[in-house]
Amino acid sequence: MEDHYEHSKFDIKWEDYQTMFPAEGKSKIVNRMGEIIMIQSLLEEVLKKKQPLILDTFWKNLVSEKQ
Repeated sequence: MEDHYEHSKFDIKWEDYQTMFPAEGKSKIVNRMGEIIMIQSLLEEVLKKKQPLILDTFWKNLVSEKQ
């Protein structure tokens, strides 16, 4: 994985995301910078394919429950 992210990719201020959640996430493997890199990669793929991102069944159900 890369060791940095593009700070204004997709016209989003990613530094704001990094400071929104001051403590690191629950994962011992992926830190906040790693999360940003993954989100940017997902967004890039979605924009290339011009199709919606298909979520895993677990997440689809969780989103449906919240709505």
